[in-house]
Amino acid sequence: MTKAKRKSQHRTTAAPTFKFRAECKTDAHSFKSALQECGQEIGSWRVKNNKFGEPTVTFRLEDSSLVQQALVDIASAIEDGHVIVETLQCEADYTGKRTCPDPSPAVVWDWKEQILLAEVNTILQNMGANIRLQEVETECDAFGVRVLRVPQQTGV
Repeated sequence: MTKAKRKSQHRTTAAPTFKFRAECKTDAHSFKSALQECGQEIGSWRVKNNKFGEPTVTFRLEDSSLVQQALVDIASAIEDGHVIVETLQCEADYTGKRTCPDPSPAVVWDWKEQILLAEVNTILQNMGANIRLQEVETECDAFGVRVLRVPQQTGV
């Protein structure tokens, strides 16, 4: 019996291939490094940028017993690994869509607007302005960038 044949007999199941999207190549590299630091031997690792310039990574580990949740846990531990966490799937099931929706934009922007309101009022006070904003709003411009919109205010 050849060495290759003996080796194939010992491998009971093939390791699954996984796929994920990351915000940038640095995040993908950080995940790969984290896997290696956990003692995982990477069988294959292919990176291809999608149409938005984000890397999409297809990889297979040599250890077929590692489950997807363990990979998600490893990705959760890296800085800025949220897109990896939210898109990591078996290649056959991969859609590229984030599985964990972002927090409600209304909640996030309400919180950010409160901070922004406090900062703007501090700046106005430091400049000696005789007004105090009661509210501040943001809205998305045509490119999806948040823009500050200050409602008409009255003096204090």
